[in-house]
Amino acid sequence: MKKNWKFFVAITTSVLLFVGLLFLPYVSVEGSSKNTVEILFNEVFTWISFFIYIPFVLLILGVTSIFLRNKVKHIATIAMVVLLIAGFLFIFSPSFISINFALANEDVTLHAGAIIYGIISFILTLIANAVVLDTNRFSVRDIVEGAMLVSIAIVLDLGFFKFKIVPSGGSISLSMFPLFIIALRQGPIKGFIMSGVVYGFLTCLLDGYGFATFPFDYLLGFGSIALLGVFKKYIFTDGKVGYSVKGIIFLILGVLLAGVGRTLSSTISGMLFYEVGFVDSLVYQLVYIPASIGLCLIALIGLYIPLQRINKKYPLNNNL
Repeated sequence: MKKNWKFFVAITTSVLLFVGLLFLPYVSVEGSSKNTVEILFNEVFTWISFFIYIPFVLLILGVTSIFLRNKVKHIATIAMVVLLIAGFLFIFSPSFISINFALANEDVTLHAGAIIYGIISFILTLIANAVVLDTNRFSVRDIVEGAMLVSIAIVLDLGFFKFKIVPSGGSISLSMFPLFIIALRQGPIKGFIMSGVVYGFLTCLLDGYGFATFPFDYLLGFGSIALLGVFKKYIFTDGKVGYSVKGIIFLILGVLLAGVGRTLSSTISGMLFYEVGFVDSLVYQLVYIPASIGLCLIALIGLYIPLQRINKKYPLNNNL
């Protein structure tokens, strides 16, 4: 029993959170509070209705991960990212609810439930973050380097070498290239924070499409670029400088995986906000995202040796 106390605490916490999610006032619709049960069964119900459970599931996964952090390597790091995403989804949930539950013409705002769950998610993020930072700290060099590369990405996104393809936001550019470098230099976790949280938030402000688009188009969309960092140790092998088949293969694999993540995130966002089908939204994203990913991949391969030299001369001590 003593050995399994963390498991029982996690299960109990999950049950309490589940009950709270169902019956706490989640949003206000024209001044009248609605909980999750009322939203799901009193309004128009579609398969996208299950979106309301996504942040809850992430919250439960994060809670469980924190309690089990000593059993699985890097689980606290995963919990930190999962809980961060959950917090943002809770905060922006009214926008999704208003669009997908026939409430688009009504005033839908946060109520106590979403606020409480958002706060819980962010507090647990800080707890998980405290565990992660014991071995994976942001140094001054990390922050300065990340800030410089994010700034370059924003400049590229504002119009330098940028070709607008579709009228409602799609364009081909190299703005993701500095974000890929962050992932290669600082790994997936710091890369996600720099790309998804920092760059995503700033570009969401500048683009002007509204914060409701932030979770999928920006936080997850650009945060997925950090997936390249998972392959860092295979791309920069043993401090060697020079083209290698193994390094290039993993570089291509990592960039393609990040591109898939970016495409799927934007596809889901298109389905939620423009009320189009999966195929239509996916085709729209495929008009411009693969081209941008391809340009970034060409640039990364072309600068592979200079990036190796930089990483060898100025290594960053990251566990992830």
